[in-house]
Amino acid sequence: MRREGAHRSRLPYTPPVPRSQPPAEQASLAVLGRTIEYTVVRSHQRLRTLEISVRPGEGVRVAVPAFVPSGEAAALVRRRAAWILARLDAFPPAPPALAPGSQVPYRGGFVRLAFVPGQGPLLHGAELIVPLAPGAHPPAVEAEVNAWYRARAAVLVPEAVAEWAALMGVTPRAVLIRDQKRRWGSCAANGTLRLNWRLVLAPSAALDYVAVHELAHLRHRDHSRAFWEEVTRWLPDWKSRRTLLSEIAFRQVPS
Repeated sequence: MRREGAHRSRLPYTPPVPRSQPPAEQASLAVLGRTIEYTVVRSHQRLRTLEISVRPGEGVRVAVPAFVPSGEAAALVRRRAAWILARLDAFPPAPPALAPGSQVPYRGGFVRLAFVPGQGPLLHGAELIVPLAPGAHPPAVEAEVNAWYRARAAVLVPEAVAEWAALMGVTPRAVLIRDQKRRWGSCAANGTLRLNWRLVLAPSAALDYVAVHELAHLRHRDHSRAFWEEVTRWLPDWKSRRTLLSEIAFRQVPS
């Protein structure tokens, strides 16, 4: 006798919904006669320990696994309070509000702001003209200056990369200008370069170093001896050029 096969029904596959990251928590702690404000960032990823960082523009951040109670983050801040306060005190001062006559960094030097309604943004000699009235609110001024920086970076940075790429005999897949907070540039596995728009603040020698550094990664993915030999081949003075970058604080301009 022929056996009838069992009927099987198939339910449509529903992919798992990724867990959203818990919202960051703002907290403060009075310690050593001062108040430390910090942000607790919880993660569902493979984070197993508590990590603390202190950076300009971000302040104090405590990364913790999702299941760790807030009290443990506070305890870590208390234990590391002396180190945290030393780091905070070492930050460069916040830039003053931009106004007519203010000087802003550009290509290793400074240009002076001039407010002319209806004109600019335009660089005229050592003067940056922005299309604002003299009494414009600081956020509006910052937006105009930053937009000008980014526009200049969109021209100057790819030009530098193209010049060095031709000399080095390499071809990046793309050159993208980004608002990176912690690095000057990166090279993706597919050959895409991402460079910080703040490079227009630095001297051209520093911009050239970053361009060569990232282009060298097209041949050597790591920072091996072969990589640094490639960089040295094109820029024997790369160490002094790299030092120029440390003189450009990210907080010299609004972000």
